[in-house]
Amino acid sequence: MWDRIHGRISNSQKLITDLWLSFLTAGAGTTIVFILFDPDEILFCLDLSDLSRTGAYSIVFFFFWFMTSCASLLSTLFLDTDNKKNSNAGK
Repeated sequence: MWDRIHGRISNSQKLITDLWLSFLTAGAGTTIVFILFDPDEILFCLDLSDLSRTGAYSIVFFFFWFMTSCASLLSTLFLDTDNKKNSNAGK
């Protein structure tokens, strides 16, 4: 069943889905980090005291978005590779 559904999804839809889900995950991760840690303390420890709190939020969010999007895109790539290998074996 998964092969039939996955085969009908275009590459651009897969990319947009991966980026959207990683965006939501990065938002949740950023929220959790800043519930636990004060941005001013993080900036002080990293010697970035001239950066604003908004800058700290942005850096952490984009870090999480980058990491989760890489993981998501790699998963999609491996899934596509497996489907192509299985479809060639059946021919």
